[in-house]
Amino acid sequence: MEDLTTRSGQTTASFEGAAFVEDGSRVAGSLRVLEGTLEFKPNASDQHLIQMPLENLDISAGGNQNRLIYFKSPARSGISIYTTDRSILKEPALQKPHLQPAIKKIVGRHRRVKGGYWTLAAVTLGLVVGAWLGRGLLFKAAIDQIPPEAEVKLGELVEKNLTSSMSVVQDPVVNEGIDTMTKPLLEVAESPFPFKFQVVHHQDVNAFAIPGGSIFIHSALLQKADSAEEVAGVLAHEMAHVIHRHGTQLLVRRIGLYVLIGAMFGDTQGLIAALADQGGFLLSQKFSRDFERQADETGFNLLVKADIDPRGMLSFFRRIKEFQEEQMSETEQSAMAVMGTHPATDERIEFIQQKIDELPPDRKFQKIPLDIQKIQRRISLPE
Repeated sequence: MEDLTTRSGQTTASFEGAAFVEDGSRVAGSLRVLEGTLEFKPNASDQHLIQMPLENLDISAGGNQNRLIYFKSPARSGISIYTTDRSILKEPALQKPHLQPAIKKIVGRHRRVKGGYWTLAAVTLGLVVGAWLGRGLLFKAAIDQIPPEAEVKLGELVEKNLTSSMSVVQDPVVNEGIDTMTKPLLEVAESPFPFKFQVVHHQDVNAFAIPGGSIFIHSALLQKADSAEEVAGVLAHEMAHVIHRHGTQLLVRRIGLYVLIGAMFGDTQGLIAALADQGGFLLSQKFSRDFERQADETGFNLLVKADIDPRGMLSFFRRIKEFQEEQMSETEQSAMAVMGTHPATDERIEFIQQKIDELPPDRKFQKIPLDIQKIQRRISLPE
């Protein structure tokens, strides 16, 4: 919470937070609760002030451990404002009868969670001492200790390390095409992480996500795609990995139990520092079948919610499987790295087909207004 400020004779606290705006982007700023109005002021000077009337204000908790306090209003459709500072709920202007049920629900849930921390710690330590049977709970508990803002910072460190050895595509036409494909997904994705998409020159047909929301798209993947819907299907899958924190879970499993136990008792800085040193590890690892299945399902649901035809996801997986089954040289097999990080097994293809079959037969989807061949012509793969 920041210093007190004054406006129109009112003294009100300022709370650090962020907002997801209509185009799906995340804007950092600060919140104030005035009499009758929730006000969000972006940090960037070129961003407009956002105001939500307290009448019909929707207050809810979300994110990991319900640490985020979200504010939405039918008067500002498509915008959600949030803060991690729970003391905002004590602001006098929010003590209205119509807002109290939601606030009491959030506060009550938070107290139950805090009350269970020591029990969780005792149980976890007992399991660690007892045997490997407690390892799953320990990993989950440690990951829950990492706030979204810290994971974003971790992702920035990993991204800086990766981009130093990559050739990022700077073509505005290519980047605008990626924006066109991802905008509908960003509008419906509920995530505390701000997504960022970058195309890099690479001959492997692949895309991968790192903790905090950055997603890298290999130029070869764009070259092999038949439609924008296919690329969107891959990107929805990668967004799901971010939402479920799969990359962070891999890293947490990498660093060992000692650092995890420290995180359980509040040493999150030690955990974050250890994770930052392992960023390159993500590139050589495969997600588990459970992780891939979860990302497939969440990605599929994102596509449907965004009104993007999920058959693009299915057709791309099928084509990748065909490449796998063809008699390819060792070099060609190496070029299809997507088969290593995202194995297009019969089980996954059947799962996606089943999800498509469950859609209403008359369900129609909007076509993404993008000619993928235009993007492909702008990309030249390195020799």
